[in-house]
Amino acid sequence: MSESLVHGWDMAQGAGVPYAPDKAVVESLLLANLGNAGATPPGDMFAAAVATEPGAPPLTVLLGLLGRRA
Repeated sequence: MSESLVHGWDMAQGAGVPYAPDKAVVESLLLANLGNAGATPPGDMFAAAVATEPGAPPLTVLLGLLGRRA
């Protein structure tokens, strides 16, 4: 599921269009990734985690954990 959500974000960024995934899905994936050693991307599908600002929106935090800069 994280691959689909993040790929959707990648596509939206490349096309210059807004992207607003379901908040419940983002929060579920964020909790799953935080429970996975805090910042370890699943497998080799994603780049190393990047830091996000304290209080960043859940999607920004999730993207950071999965190697994206929002």
